[in-house]
Amino acid sequence: MLNISHDNSFDYIAPNYRLTSPSETKLKPEGDWSVVKSRVDKLKKNREKQIKSLNAKHGELCWRFAWQVEEGKYIPYKGAVKLYEEAYEKHLVDHPEKLNYLSNNASELYDNNPSNTSSGHNYYQQESKVTHLQDIAIRRIMAKTGTPFKGNRLIQVRSNSSDNIGASLSPLNVPFHKPDIVRAAEEVKLKGLTVEDFWKLNRVLQVSDALIRLPIEERKKCVEDPRNFDKSEYKIALP
Repeated sequence: MLNISHDNSFDYIAPNYRLTSPSETKLKPEGDWSVVKSRVDKLKKNREKQIKSLNAKHGELCWRFAWQVEEGKYIPYKGAVKLYEEAYEKHLVDHPEKLNYLSNNASELYDNNPSNTSSGHNYYQQESKVTHLQDIAIRRIMAKTGTPFKGNRLIQVRSNSSDNIGASLSPLNVPFHKPDIVRAAEEVKLKGLTVEDFWKLNRVLQVSDALIRLPIEERKKCVEDPRNFDKSEYKIALP
């Protein structure tokens, strides 16, 4: 288990990303979540306005984003970022020269802002209003493999990075390791699917009737503390 920061000065990852339903149990992990929109865009810089609109339509803390992994089966954000990280881990195992390069040249990594480094190993800890994941994924993999940062410069991990390795590790460029689960046309799959394809194409919007029936104060108890991301493993059973 990785050690994560317990900084309380963050809350930009929307509570809906950390939401569970009281109907979720070990015997019925899918709970009573139903898909109300089969393809949705991510929350962007105007996320407060988007969340307000979704709350008005579906009820505050009654909806969440999830990702389809097979027909009729969906996993929450916590499971989706695990798949995201698995794809990066496989890519870096297949390309150890990239891991060695980062170790020897980077003092740290970031996506959209140098402040991204404060997220550490916690996908819930988002200091920016634009969610960043790839830097966290690589940071976690480096920690798990005992690969230290020995360099002296910040390296941006993004498609427009001035660093070639940083650009190659953008989610737009890293292959997704389970292409069969990505909801894409066959001609698109033949071109090769990326982590970004999975994240964008498999995202859905879900609503829970069990949460709708609860008063708002009870719903708040169903939101996971962002500091607890790495305290329990999310199990994903895929075909």
